[in-house]
Amino acid sequence: MNSEEATDFCFESVRAATDMIRSTLGPRGLDKMLVNGSGSVTVTNDGATILRETQFDNPVVDLFAEVAGAQDVEASDGTTSATVLAGALLNRAQSLIERGVHPSAVFRGYRHGFATVDDHLTELATPVHDEPGLARAAVNTCLTSRVTGDVATAVTDTIVEAVDSVTVADDDGRETADPGRVRTVTPTGIATRETESVEGIVIEAEPLRRDVPATLPSARLLLIDAPLDDTSSDGTSVEVSDHAGKTRLTTDETERLRRQADRVQATGADVVLSGDSVPPAVATALANGGVYAFENVDRAVLSFAKTALDATICTDPESVS
Repeated sequence: MNSEEATDFCFESVRAATDMIRSTLGPRGLDKMLVNGSGSVTVTNDGATILRETQFDNPVVDLFAEVAGAQDVEASDGTTSATVLAGALLNRAQSLIERGVHPSAVFRGYRHGFATVDDHLTELATPVHDEPGLARAAVNTCLTSRVTGDVATAVTDTIVEAVDSVTVADDDGRETADPGRVRTVTPTGIATRETESVEGIVIEAEPLRRDVPATLPSARLLLIDAPLDDTSSDGTSVEVSDHAGKTRLTTDETERLRRQADRVQATGADVVLSGDSVPPAVATALANGGVYAFENVDRAVLSFAKTALDATICTDPESVS
């Protein structure tokens, strides 16, 4: 295969991948059924999912499929549109190359065109706050192929409410939503229409004590990602030859755990969110002092709480303050 044949083969492969997902585009788009090697079936019309789950023999197509992945990371929508548009641009590039235009010239032209389009898109963009219904319309468009009817209306209102709650104005007066302050939680057994926006942090964890009050007004939180235990003796072997020695060892261990609980209580925290385990003795001592602990909290939740509270995650229990 010479260089010209290789180029044509790459273009044809990309065209085939584009055609595969083109029919999924729009409100009347068709779903695709994907069957992997183990027989697992996936039915979807999401361009990123289709390209990700499909195995291609051509590395150029794998590179082309990254367009959908990048779009998904950047906007979480429009993956099919971005891929189809990229395919159309490649078709045009093939036409130019066949007419004798050097690939480098085509690349430079596209690069210049992208910069021009980017400038014009900024000029044409309509601020959401100038058009109250624009945000709902944009969200509705994203949900068209996912949910319909009353469910779509309910979810749309919830999404708009969530975006509004994390929208702030910068020094130039430009309003921007911070997606890092929004986290999606999907409880088992909850219908889509029951989706709600919560101003706060949802933590899917059981408290270590059943006597945790239903509400703690103005609670102070301690975020910690380390075992609430004294590990200074890790790796040390201790032999106990009599009952008195065992009693002393147990007493020493209890005292060490109590000191750890005292350190936490000294911070003035009301609630402890720990990414690691909390020894029962520490949890009991904390609860007796009015501090309630949650253990093995997901690291993503801790990170989200850090952002939401503008806090710091403690990684050394002995330095907590």
